[in-house]
Amino acid sequence: MGTIQSCQGGKGHSYEYPTVDFLGNGAEMFLALSIAINHELPVRQISQVWTIENKRMIEPIWRMEFHFPK
Repeated sequence: MGTIQSCQGGKGHSYEYPTVDFLGNGAEMFLALSIAINHELPVRQISQVWTIENKRMIEPIWRMEFHFPK
């Protein structure tokens, strides 16, 4: 699994919430989720995103979003 990009989120940023995008399979994403939970990171949601290039779907990425710290 490898990180593609990340963003701290918020006004003026690419994402509304703090976000990390990963390449990897579902098992690796579950591992990343367990690590985040064990480190008490405020995971908001996980999604799989498919990009379309030249009318074709390319390799999906995993996206993990976090709540802002309180």
